[in-house]
Amino acid sequence: MKQQAFKEAMARFASGVTVVSAAHRGEERAATVSSFASCSLEPPLVCFALDLRAKLLPLLLAAKAFEVRILGEGDEAIADHFAGRGKADVGLSAIPALAHLRCRLWANYPGGDHQLLVGEVEEVHLGALRGPLVYWHRAYRRLA
Repeated sequence: MKQQAFKEAMARFASGVTVVSAAHRGEERAATVSSFASCSLEPPLVCFALDLRAKLLPLLLAAKAFEVRILGEGDEAIADHFAGRGKADVGLSAIPALAHLRCRLWANYPGGDHQLLVGEVEEVHLGALRGPLVYWHRAYRRLA
């Protein structure tokens, strides 16, 4: 299988956009993540994949906790900022998330060039209901 064909196939899978963050010993980091999904209702578990080179990964593993903010339409600049592609003028606490989940690290597994992380959701905060930010075919999209 060719890597380029695999990348093109995955580009055809639409996903939501989140910002995952962790804090430990006074340091805080965050990254834009589109590989996020729910994986269990009881207990409430979520999962995502994080590149092994991500600066967030060692901090998250040390903290054994993380937060997930689900982005909505109009949050493209925020997503770009935490993906290292732009400069949004907003701190993590000011992200107007559709939902904000606080999680305790449940498990983590090797996944090739990524680490697969599972978290137990301990708190849920719901933001204003608006359309989701969707990532499809290498670009942000909005639902019609």
